[in-house]
Amino acid sequence: MQLTTINKVVSLFLIGGLVLLAVVCLSWKELDKALIQGSTFYDFLQSKGQTLLVIAGAVSLLALAAAVGAVVDTLASFTVRPWLRRCANHRGLAAFFGQPHSFDDFSFWRDRFRSLMKSRYRYKSLEEHLEGHEITMAAAIFFKTAGQGLVSWAESHYAVFVYATNLVFLSLLLPIVPFVLRRDQASGMPLCAYFALAIALGWVFSSMAVDRFLYTHEVSFRQASLILLEEKEAPESASKEAHNTAAQPDGSAAG
Repeated sequence: MQLTTINKVVSLFLIGGLVLLAVVCLSWKELDKALIQGSTFYDFLQSKGQTLLVIAGAVSLLALAAAVGAVVDTLASFTVRPWLRRCANHRGLAAFFGQPHSFDDFSFWRDRFRSLMKSRYRYKSLEEHLEGHEITMAAAIFFKTAGQGLVSWAESHYAVFVYATNLVFLSLLLPIVPFVLRRDQASGMPLCAYFALAIALGWVFSSMAVDRFLYTHEVSFRQASLILLEEKEAPESASKEAHNTAAQPDGSAAG
């Protein structure tokens, strides 16, 4: 499932803005000193007035936030996100993140979807490709048949999954903060505290991501299953009878 443009943009700005806020909070003294002492651009803006300074600063921050958010989202898509998607096939992984019930609901509707797909003659040609592609097939039926309100609802939950995976990625970067800031460990939190905080936050955000991922596709499987239930059983038996009748020898027909 893919996000709409507005959900993607909001996610990028939120993540990028969060990173910038963290950088400012952690090293605002160094940034202020470097900006005032070594920036002719800052002097130029200051000479043009406070309004221009505020506008230029806001535009720069928005552009920077979007760029940083895009970088974080790309890195998370290669690292954290594929790993968390494995919870769809591993109940133990979902249980580790405190979401066994979400997995059971997801698995129930996935199994119903599989059985219904195999029992519908209309989709027989897809049966051999069903294994491992249930999510994409259910999503195809879901987007074709669901109303705009239900689609937006599912996309909002998937947007939370994407946002949570980005937060997981940022949480795992916490142990490198002391090295980036080049601060003595004695003047701040010890390194083990950064590791503990990274693990705790990573687990919390991973739990949220797993829950949203499973729930989003549970909705997709449920909608697709209900649509398949409304369809008539495949006229496979009738087609077999017609085939058998056509295949009878001429002699029996004549007799």
